[in-house]
Amino acid sequence: MPPASIDDLYLHEIIGTPSAGQSGFSFTVTQANRDDDANRTAAWHCDASGSVQPRRLTDPAGATAVLQHPITPRLAFLRAVEDGTALHLIDLGGGEACKLAMVGDRITGILDWDPEAGRLLVTAQVRERDDQAPAVVESVPFKLDGLGIVVGKRIGLAEVDEGSGEWRWLVQTPGDVREARWSPDRSRLAWMQDASGSQRQRIGLWMRDPDGRARRLAEEFASMRELAWSPDGRQLAIGGNTVEGSSQSFLYVVDVDSGEARAVGEVELAIPGCLAWRDDGILVLEAKDGMQRVVRIAPDSARRELVFAPASGHVMSFAHGPAGLACVVADASSGPSLWLADHDGGNAREVGSFNAWRRDRPSIRQEMRRFEVPDGRGGSERIDGWLLRPEGAGPWPLLLDMHGGPQSHVTFDPETHVHWPALASRGWAILALNSVGSSSYGRAFAERLVGHWGEYDLPQYAAAIEALRAEGLVGSVAAFGHSYGGFLSGWALVGGLPLAAAAISAGVLDQRSHTGTSDTGYYVGPYAMGGDYPAAAETYERLSVVRRAHEVRTPTLLLQGLDDDRCPVGQSEQMYSQMLRAGNAPVRMVLFPGGSHHVSSTGRPSHREVWYRELVDWLQQHTVGKGHEV
Repeated sequence: MPPASIDDLYLHEIIGTPSAGQSGFSFTVTQANRDDDANRTAAWHCDASGSVQPRRLTDPAGATAVLQHPITPRLAFLRAVEDGTALHLIDLGGGEACKLAMVGDRITGILDWDPEAGRLLVTAQVRERDDQAPAVVESVPFKLDGLGIVVGKRIGLAEVDEGSGEWRWLVQTPGDVREARWSPDRSRLAWMQDASGSQRQRIGLWMRDPDGRARRLAEEFASMRELAWSPDGRQLAIGGNTVEGSSQSFLYVVDVDSGEARAVGEVELAIPGCLAWRDDGILVLEAKDGMQRVVRIAPDSARRELVFAPASGHVMSFAHGPAGLACVVADASSGPSLWLADHDGGNAREVGSFNAWRRDRPSIRQEMRRFEVPDGRGGSERIDGWLLRPEGAGPWPLLLDMHGGPQSHVTFDPETHVHWPALASRGWAILALNSVGSSSYGRAFAERLVGHWGEYDLPQYAAAIEALRAEGLVGSVAAFGHSYGGFLSGWALVGGLPLAAAAISAGVLDQRSHTGTSDTGYYVGPYAMGGDYPAAAETYERLSVVRRAHEVRTPTLLLQGLDDDRCPVGQSEQMYSQMLRAGNAPVRMVLFPGGSHHVSSTGRPSHREVWYRELVDWLQQHTVGKGHEV
């Protein structure tokens, strides 16, 4: 059995969120290609019964998004063409794909399909400024991670005739359209759209009634995502939050006539949210206590009923259709894989052989542990954490893998954890905690970290290490994190946690400059710090890692995309320069040209390979054989 390696990223298959129809489920599969150094995506289809092996419908560069016709065996998908991205159709029974339409400069999403009128709902970008022309900035955000400067660009909503390919705009006002769905009787259109004005971070819910008039619903929301109509067309289910800057998203029901919204208990949506409203309730991909599972929610009573949860790991996405459920499932050692189940979650079975190569690698022992830790307010509490370890007995070198957010939780998407099996094959254990501030444990648990980044959660890591060391499981300790996790690994360096090595990926290392230069920092920073600058100046300064970078005496690796607009490159540059000048510890910075905030998961394959090799090699070099203890 070969050990896991960084090269395995070229074998990994990413399964996209399924789309359901009468004939089964369609989805995309993305794989890194070494030959052309690109991520290649194809459209696939799975028969409704699951008795026939899933079939690839397009070539590996042939699809970026899919939507299955609700009734007939046809699939709509997006494919890059010479002058943009075009909408294509293909028969699920076989045959060649045909180009249907180009809308604007490029189509960005396929949202809905009206089978009776024969029309599709799409979002498309219109460019009013050449990329090389000066950008006159009069509003925020003026840039977005992965897209760069967006001044002079907007995303509108259009409908496309499935027979002729003719199209027309439905929404083309300022503010990008995010989601849209026709009502069950197709008489109304609901959509989510960015605000207009000088600050456009808030998202509004809009309705176009049968008379053609548009009106805004539920104006109290700061953020929204996901959208599903009730079967009777009288209500909408959405994921949203009324607190600006918060990353959590909760289930709400909106009355279409009055426009009023009400929370359905405290049901937190995972990412992606995956909402489906059936006659017997709302199906939700719920994030609950560090897990992701499909539940059915009674909209009136908020009563939960578990529909589908894997034996281990998480449901990453799902679709519901006439044939039942299709779920994408992954854990630390297997998947993503595709599972089908009946409407009630019964008769669950894996279909296809996606990522079967992982069975030929050494398995990782995966267990969720509970730790007694300080709560930051003078008391204690119990938190969850995933302990991943190789076979055999410890002690092992331990990697603290600190998740981002901080309003997120540990997930099992392997494309972001290529280092886990590679390190486990080298005799490492990994501890990934859902410490205070994490999502899936309710609003209060997540919001307690506001104004106390690192101060409340790092002591929880220290307590968990002590507990594992008492069991004889831990030797040397290293820390790694991305985004907020990068902040926390940096905070560990200056916050008194003895480490043999640390790696910081695109970290938030200087609170004040991050608030001013990040694409979301101008409103997320004030939320996270508990106020704007200078009103909360003391908090911004106190929680800056860069302010104390000269004190670091631990070997530190910095990994950073040069085109990262979420946690810009200056964050890493400040840390690197100050550590280098102080000369108290080895420091190394690796920069990735063209890399966005997600270079390690969606960037060029060659960059991802270097990124993970640098990480694993650094940890191996500076940790194995060292005896640092908490």
